[in-house]
Amino acid sequence: MSFAKLFSNPKNRTRLWLVYISLLFFWGMQGYAYLGKVYGKGEMFAQIIEGKPYVSDFINSYAAARLAQQCLQIKLSGSPEALPRIYDAEVQARLQNQLIAPVKPESPFYNQYAPVMYLLFLPLSLFSMPHAWLVWCFGTALAILLILVKTVLPHYQNLKTKISIPIATFASFPYWMSFKLGQTSLFLLPDMLLFWHWLAGGRYFIAGISASLVILKLQYLPAIMAVGLALGRLKFLAGFSSGAIILGTACTLLLGIQNILDFPSALLQGETGHAVTGVAPEMMQNLRGSLFLITGQDGKLEHQIAFAVWLATAIFIYFMFKREKTASPEKRNLLFASSLCLMLVSSPHCHMQDYVLLVFALELIYRTSQNLKTESLIPSLALVLAFPILSWPFFMLMMVFHFLKIQPFFIYALLTLGTLRGLIQNLHQNLHQDLKKIPVSDHQQDLDR
Repeated sequence: MSFAKLFSNPKNRTRLWLVYISLLFFWGMQGYAYLGKVYGKGEMFAQIIEGKPYVSDFINSYAAARLAQQCLQIKLSGSPEALPRIYDAEVQARLQNQLIAPVKPESPFYNQYAPVMYLLFLPLSLFSMPHAWLVWCFGTALAILLILVKTVLPHYQNLKTKISIPIATFASFPYWMSFKLGQTSLFLLPDMLLFWHWLAGGRYFIAGISASLVILKLQYLPAIMAVGLALGRLKFLAGFSSGAIILGTACTLLLGIQNILDFPSALLQGETGHAVTGVAPEMMQNLRGSLFLITGQDGKLEHQIAFAVWLATAIFIYFMFKREKTASPEKRNLLFASSLCLMLVSSPHCHMQDYVLLVFALELIYRTSQNLKTESLIPSLALVLAFPILSWPFFMLMMVFHFLKIQPFFIYALLTLGTLRGLIQNLHQNLHQDLKKIPVSDHQQDLDR
């Protein structure tokens, strides 16, 4: 039986869809059950594997919450005692070593996140580290699910699809990895869902406020600003400025002006220094990571190339949206999906967990496919449906990919960009064909309007 005949039968399509979703559901369940097992053993945050210490990213997040708590207590007490220098590597290392004892990192696990991280994670200081991880993971999971229900699922009429999308989303490796590490990508994804929902709906001011939260991950801010400014202009800028001023003021009041002034040099030290850990260019799924595999180093030239491409990409995204400001909703979805992919591959700092944004880009392709008839739709849908499954061997076979000098998530994002380009071209062709079908008198009336 040919594939065409197999898929032409509605019952067969339903069976295959059930097999696909069941596979993802049970795989995801065992993945998260494994996290529960590791958590129960007390090995979630730090452990020794083959004599080498491994430390979770959540150590940085929770340490940031504790340092912010120290600053707040000193401020409230009115004590003349100096505020802790939150970007001092020794201050960070001292607290982290207390949190993960008896495990000790080989070198300080440096936190170069923007001051807004300390502000946003402050509430986690109310809990012990294990309980804070649970609060962070369950809280963000609930937020993502609720936002999916409000912003994404209403675009689908089929109940089967409404159920499948959350399953495929949470069962993908980037989501699982984000929960395992307690990563800030769990905050970035719901923010991006709301940002595009409000921006596409013409609510530019509140979209600007949501964009200001991307300051938490500064490497993605230029691309997001480019999209917002191209579509929302002054209203978006007003919203972003309002949000940024509020965040900046709150951070300054909490952490003190000196800690704010320390951030730029801390960012440079964390990204380019070798005395601390926290940046692993060999694992980055972007241009920088690919350059590292090819050249074998993460030096000044590689940084300059990555930085130049990063800024050029933001400029390109701006003019791409500027040129298509009156585009159809379907085309805008594809353009934003393209922007998310470009943002990931060009960012100077991008790891596997940030590919939760690629999952969103793929959903936008799937959403648009409902109203698109083209021969290229089948391979496009295959690309969408394959990622939640393929993302796991991408990680498990990372050593093989590195031997081949391939960053798999980076390559998948590039393939997605190629698919998006083809879909956008097909949208143009469908539009021209629809215009040809309109009687001349009706077409003239549309032009007169």
